[in-house]
Amino acid sequence: RYAQALRQAGQPQQADALFRQLALRQHANPQLTYAYALYLSGSDRDRQALAQLNTLPAAQWNDNMRELAQRLKMQAVIEHAERLRAAGD
Repeated sequence: RYAQALRQAGQPQQADALFRQLALRQHANPQLTYAYALYLSGSDRDRQALAQLNTLPAAQWNDNMRELAQRLKMQAVIEHAERLRAAGD
């Protein structure tokens, strides 16, 4: 919540640094990994969000993590299709 508040207050670099530090210290914490992925997704960094989720073995994912990963993958497919359409392919 603190990182989100920092981002909304116009301090995205500080928010990013806070989450990165937490993720490094608690890299095996599934809830933190999920929270960081949500944060990244909420700031239009879907690829980074999916990469963050993938730092955990899929066996440790809960339903929310699987749902987020599915949404992120689907969004990537849609964006790719839109780029192809815009390029005339």
